[in-house]
Amino acid sequence: MDGLCRLAYRHPRAFMQLAYDMWLALERADDERRPGWLRRGERATDARDRLRAEREAAKLRLGVE
Repeated sequence: MDGLCRLAYRHPRAFMQLAYDMWLALERADDERRPGWLRRGERATDARDRLRAEREAAKLRLGVE
């Protein structure tokens, strides 16, 4: 922990880049665990409604009942 504090004090830009890279890695890891049909920040009920609307639009476009 002392090393991180020293890095932040002596090299603030490098520390901020390191913090951003860690945040980005966590976001990507979360994306890998998320189901493919669920978009980032979307609730499951919103995804259900979006997918239902997409399916109905595709049926209309293709003329399928």
